[in-house]
Amino acid sequence: MKQNWEKFYKFVLCGLFYSFIFLLPWQTKLIIRPAVDNFNEISFFASHILLALAILVFIAYKSRLHDEAKRVSEMWYFLTGFFIFIFLSFFFAPDKVLAFYRYIIFLLGLGLFYLLREGTIIRPYTEQIINKGKILIVFLSSIFLHVVLGIYQFLFQQIYNKFIE
Repeated sequence: MKQNWEKFYKFVLCGLFYSFIFLLPWQTKLIIRPAVDNFNEISFFASHILLALAILVFIAYKSRLHDEAKRVSEMWYFLTGFFIFIFLSFFFAPDKVLAFYRYIIFLLGLGLFYLLREGTIIRPYTEQIINKGKILIVFLSSIFLHVVLGIYQFLFQQIYNKFIE
């Protein structure tokens, strides 16, 4: 029974994470609150949702394993302190909505770090959850589509506008 839920978690996690990696170069955004510069605007990216779901599935997977003998690294204590410091600075920000948005982006970055650090570790008698080679292949295949689109636009001096008409 343990193998079934473990395979399911790995399948969902890999699907979400590799979809996130594929969509990462395709940074099309929905602007929720426009601003003069990119730092002050609040935007919605589809890749953020995929990353958040992948992190939640990974945390659920790790909590089901529940390895009590594992020692916590000092780096995680430092990151927890940094996390608390950023959370406290949220209350002193002049624009609370923007600060909350940036805080969520920071949490996603911290979650991505956790997922990559813990998901790619090779442990004895277990297989790694996320393969670094597959990450590279998925990312390069996404960039390859950008290259093909750029070469097409350069050679024909037009955009592919079938969907625009």
